[in-house]
Amino acid sequence: MKWLMVVIIMGVYNDGGQDVYLYQKPTFNNVNECTSYVKEYATDIFQHMQQEFSMKQIERILCVREDKLDKLLQPVGPEKKMI
Repeated sequence: MKWLMVVIIMGVYNDGGQDVYLYQKPTFNNVNECTSYVKEYATDIFQHMQQEFSMKQIERILCVREDKLDKLLQPVGPEKKMI
């Protein structure tokens, strides 16, 4: 199963949603490869997100198995808000 990076941007909209960026490349064979990549390229990831999201800060970077992405991005809570 492939692993992907998901970046969650700090800040919540009025409707409870957040900006999320899914890196479809590179992909990784396991969580250790992904976390090592994030550590090694943290500065590059940060700069890319600054360009994509007009200087908003990163809340967190997740390494997620491809088959778990749907669950991560599903609406949550009683009002079914998206992240």
